[in-house]
Amino acid sequence: MNNILQSLTSLNDLTFFMEATTDLSARTRVLGFDLQTLIQIGIQAVAILLLFYFLGRLVFNPVREILIKRKEDIEASFDKIERGKTEVNALKDDYENRIKNIKAEADKILSHAHTKAIAREDEIVKEAHEEANRIMQRAHVEIEREHEQMKDDIRKEIIEVATLMASKFIEASLDEEQQRVLINEALSEMGDDTWKS
Repeated sequence: MNNILQSLTSLNDLTFFMEATTDLSARTRVLGFDLQTLIQIGIQAVAILLLFYFLGRLVFNPVREILIKRKEDIEASFDKIERGKTEVNALKDDYENRIKNIKAEADKILSHAHTKAIAREDEIVKEAHEEANRIMQRAHVEIEREHEQMKDDIRKEIIEVATLMASKFIEASLDEEQQRVLINEALSEMGDDTWKS
């Protein structure tokens, strides 16, 4: 009985192994052209076409426009360089002609500059004298003004000192009763009209 059970168990194991191999072979199929695969291929092709369309609109066209603009800028730069070369050649010819006559022009420029320098020197000396005179006049006026200001300040200080000394003298020589009498007399002399106004 034990042998029968063992053989049944081995047969069961063999059946399981056979079923597992057939499932594995069905699942590991490399390429199958069934309807689902064809639909997936079609969807992926449409997705790729849409991707290329949007990339073309969003990326490739702007890049292409930038490249075209860059090309135009480069061509404009080359044109500018060519114009610059022709201008340089014209200037070179002009300078070569001027170099031939440079001695005469140099003498003329030096004599003209010497004349202008002498005239400017005279102007500067004259302006300096005038400015010095103006400064001296302003200094004299300022000194006179400060002198008068000092006189006024000294007068004010003398008046303040005299007033202070007089008030101290009056306070020292008058007692409280005499001060009250003097204040009352001054108030009565002024009268009520003075306080009303």
